[in-house]
Amino acid sequence: MTPQQWAAISNAFLPFDPVPPNKLDQWFVERPGGAFKSLARRLSPDRSPQRYILVGQPASGKSSELIKLAAELRTQHNALVVLFDMTDHIDVERANPVEVLFLMGAAIFKAAAQELPPNAQPAPALLQKLKVGLETLVHERTENKEYGIDLAKLLGGLAVITGTALGGPVGAAAAATASTIMGTIAEKFIPFRFTSGTDIQVVRRLEVEPQVEQLVDVLNEIIGDVESRTDRPLILLVDGLDKLRDADVISLNFLEKKFLNGPRCRVLYAGPLDLYYSPKLGAVRNSFQVLPFSHIKLHDRDNAQKMEKGGYDFMRAVVVERLKSLGFTPDTVITENVLDTLITGSGGVVRDLIRLVQSATLHADVAGEHHITPRAAYKALNELRRQLLAQMDPDYHAVLRTVRETHDRVGGEQAGERCDQLLRNGVVLSYINDLNDDIWYDGHTALTEHPWKESGL
Repeated sequence: MTPQQWAAISNAFLPFDPVPPNKLDQWFVERPGGAFKSLARRLSPDRSPQRYILVGQPASGKSSELIKLAAELRTQHNALVVLFDMTDHIDVERANPVEVLFLMGAAIFKAAAQELPPNAQPAPALLQKLKVGLETLVHERTENKEYGIDLAKLLGGLAVITGTALGGPVGAAAAATASTIMGTIAEKFIPFRFTSGTDIQVVRRLEVEPQVEQLVDVLNEIIGDVESRTDRPLILLVDGLDKLRDADVISLNFLEKKFLNGPRCRVLYAGPLDLYYSPKLGAVRNSFQVLPFSHIKLHDRDNAQKMEKGGYDFMRAVVVERLKSLGFTPDTVITENVLDTLITGSGGVVRDLIRLVQSATLHADVAGEHHITPRAAYKALNELRRQLLAQMDPDYHAVLRTVRETHDRVGGEQAGERCDQLLRNGVVLSYINDLNDDIWYDGHTALTEHPWKESGL
């Protein structure tokens, strides 16, 4: 394997990028249980419009699943699918409903302008009305009297993917999720960074509610306008809100205020795992259907030695399909035994497996190897192990031990908060891949007692 070939392989394993739309046919692997097929049924135009939240830990593969879902909805129903990622445009950990609503309206408008024929374009006056509504709210409720939105700049930098364009995202957004694969440097699209001029304290005020509700009404006017100009059903997929970490911010967006339940179309939000397991947020089910999306189960809950064949098959395919797309015979790059070692160490976290493969290719390249050796794999695993260990102190280690012993979340005020923090940081992992299975938890398998090495684990 030459350095150029190693670079090409490394570029196909970018851990922080979802499957690019133009690689769906080659790279996407269906998860055990067929998640995107179930979601496509729920969002079918034959069913009444509902609002869903797909919840799970970061790095579980939700973004790739949403891209595949957009393609499936387009294929099955000729839907006008609008998919955008909030993290491209705002500081998502501080996101509030005003920002989400405004960007939803702008994304729908941009997608419709790109998708619909010249004689059926969406009404610019409605997007202008949404803009003025937000500017007025900021001017009246904050000290920022000069706040203004440049719509041309916003629309030019708004990264939106549509079902029709799943050979290429809408307009300039093409590079927002796609990277150059064959060894060249990726030329990234720089999306527009949006600030709403508001924060959670402003949105939480009771006197602000009527103005936010007016924004919801204008958003629905945009939705109605677009739907009136086409016979295609409109389906909105909003990624990125799964990265909300602060319980107060999560509660504001999904529980305290009903604004995100306001759009009158089929909507799927990616949301944080807290919405599934936190008793403080359980009432969110009164407004949304909450759907779990966990990491890939690699072993039985009560027997770590009992391998979950379907999980390993899926994870192997994630690697194999990418190698095949580059023209490599997978066994010439990595043997099944070495790949299974990386899969075991990934804990069933898709992003971590992709990260491990990329790291192992670098170590093999530096060592002048012609394939990924066990030594390169163990170096990659120890890098991940050190990163996870760096977050830990004795109190967190105690929580991790309890999770591994019980396979449950740890309770109590202090220990429970530590457990939740480990969940958010991917040290404790959640699993539920089977309708006959309960949700359960375990520590990340990269966190072995001793470093990974060839003489034994």
